[in-house]
Amino acid sequence: MFVNIMRTNQRWLMAIISVLVIISFIWFYSDRTQVDRIVSDRVGKIYGRTLTRTEVERVLRQLQTAASLGLTNVLDRDIMGRGDQIEAVVNHLIVSHQAEEMGIFPTEDEVLEAEKKLSAFQGADGQFDPNKYSQFVGDNLSPRGFSERQLEELVRRDLQFAKVRAIVDAPVTVSPVEARLAYDERYAKTNTSVIRFQSSDFAAGTAEPTEDEIKKAFEDQKEQYVQPEKRKVQYVKFGLNEEQKKLNGQEKMGVLKPLADQAVALLTDLLDNKGKTDFAAAAAKLNVPVKETTDFEQSQTAGLEEASIPGFAQAAFKLKKDDPDSDVPLQTTDAFYDLHLQNVIPVRPLTLDEARPKVVVALKEERAHAALAAKAEEARTKVADALKAGKSFPDAAKDAGQTAQEVPGYSTADPARTTPDAEAISATAQELATGELSKFVPITTGGILVYVRNREGVDEAKFDQQKDMVAMRLSRQKAGFYFSEWLRVSHDAANVEITPQHGRG
Repeated sequence: MFVNIMRTNQRWLMAIISVLVIISFIWFYSDRTQVDRIVSDRVGKIYGRTLTRTEVERVLRQLQTAASLGLTNVLDRDIMGRGDQIEAVVNHLIVSHQAEEMGIFPTEDEVLEAEKKLSAFQGADGQFDPNKYSQFVGDNLSPRGFSERQLEELVRRDLQFAKVRAIVDAPVTVSPVEARLAYDERYAKTNTSVIRFQSSDFAAGTAEPTEDEIKKAFEDQKEQYVQPEKRKVQYVKFGLNEEQKKLNGQEKMGVLKPLADQAVALLTDLLDNKGKTDFAAAAAKLNVPVKETTDFEQSQTAGLEEASIPGFAQAAFKLKKDDPDSDVPLQTTDAFYDLHLQNVIPVRPLTLDEARPKVVVALKEERAHAALAAKAEEARTKVADALKAGKSFPDAAKDAGQTAQEVPGYSTADPARTTPDAEAISATAQELATGELSKFVPITTGGILVYVRNREGVDEAKFDQQKDMVAMRLSRQKAGFYFSEWLRVSHDAANVEITPQHGRG
């Protein structure tokens, strides 16, 4: 029974956190009793102590308050991580711990002065407005279970984080040579030419494989020719109507919350009455229709109506035969979905006849690629010899029976976006000296040879105007690397352990 209670409340909390993700930095205003019941829900360990879901939730509320106040140091993107809530909380706790280890404790006067400068508390005259302060406490702190004391602590932490960042960033320097190299790398233009080889030019002339070749290829790579697992799921949708979808902020929050409650209520009913009720019966209690998919593969959803629902296929393939119902609702911008695993068609090997079309295509593609690569290598040899003999690249290409195509000059700041295969050309050219010809470079449509005609010098006057900005940008980049490494080392020292169900997986 205890496990059921824990799982039920975890579902409820995760559904609310999903709403939190939809509406950035808006916290839910609801009864906290259910959340309080999961104090023992262990998320992991940090600094040798247990990290609970309740603590994670409290830090998230602090971060939302920080967003309302514009406390940028607490919300430093290097600390907030890559969008994962647990990562953001752990980083926040680590930096806070390290600040105290460094002996960084802002004074009461510093905290008071910082509070008065917050834009949220400024009046029309640009001065601190006590009425705005009181209004913020009532509208933003009290609903989150915070008081003025917690506000002071949050501002103090923002000051701590600023000083920690300043200490970690202190060794960062940028020399004039580094700034010049960075500017050249970004703004110096490279002029290249390419010779293209199209797979389609070789596919038509590829001979059909014989029966013996097909059989041998099938036997040699039989493990590749399988029918992937297929699944069929039932599901119900709790979604906003067209008018509600137009809402924003807290108004949208208000209509999403009941939908989340309904979605969780259905799953809770299934959990509490496992073996006594089924998905359709649980849905009928809430008067929501049950829909059913066709059998589908996770990576092949063409023609599947539900493929337009973000995350639907992934959620369906996480369900288990012995636990066929969603653990938590699938959340999209405007709806929640509960899923039930209806049927599984397991993976099976294909027979030779079933695999034959794929085998034939693979053999012909392999032969076409080999013919293309051989032709490209032959052409490259001829072009390289002609270049050594002093011919221009266009003439060398012509002698090899190919056509040279000039690529418009490009730089990192002004990439050749309209040029086909621009990324492959740019990446290859970076490794070449002026006047050098690349090796054959395979691309999706075939392959290319890249030749660097020349590299243009930068505008010295523009460099003089922008060198300080370039140095500043480079300094920020280096500071980010320094801080990320410091945070990684601090993370290791904290002995962080996150339980699998709470990790990114």
